[in-house]
Amino acid sequence: PVGEHIRDVRDRLAATALVHTACRRNVLRRDRPQFNGILEGPTDGFDFSCPSCSIDSLPNEDVTPVFAIRARIDDGTASLVVQVTPAAAADILRVSPSQLLELPDRREQQGVLTRPRGREVVVSITTFSEPLSIEREVRIDAVCESGDVGMPSASI
Repeated sequence: PVGEHIRDVRDRLAATALVHTACRRNVLRRDRPQFNGILEGPTDGFDFSCPSCSIDSLPNEDVTPVFAIRARIDDGTASLVVQVTPAAAADILRVSPSQLLELPDRREQQGVLTRPRGREVVVSITTFSEPLSIEREVRIDAVCESGDVGMPSASI
């Protein structure tokens, strides 16, 4: 996971974060800020805030899970650990964060996260640095199956 964030109790692998649906930024627990991290139960009954939007009391329906993962890219000559945007992660994993959270146990969630291993994909990579940091980070912004590259689009 990247940065500090809150995750749903059903997330047994720390692969998701709870965000504000409007800005897609991490939410905080207003009721118990010292316990930002894992929730003890589903989002119902918690008091969230969104520092990015300056909203002190965020309705639960405005909070949603997104993927918060890192991946290792290996081209056979070297490997690199990168951040993966939530949209790219959903494309790679072929499930939504909500579908992952619905899986009943850790083993099934782990299976979803390891299923893409060995699959050839083409990714869009961005390098960036956080404000006030000299370190460069690498992020996957978009992904598609390698067989789809150069394919003409078709109308249905």
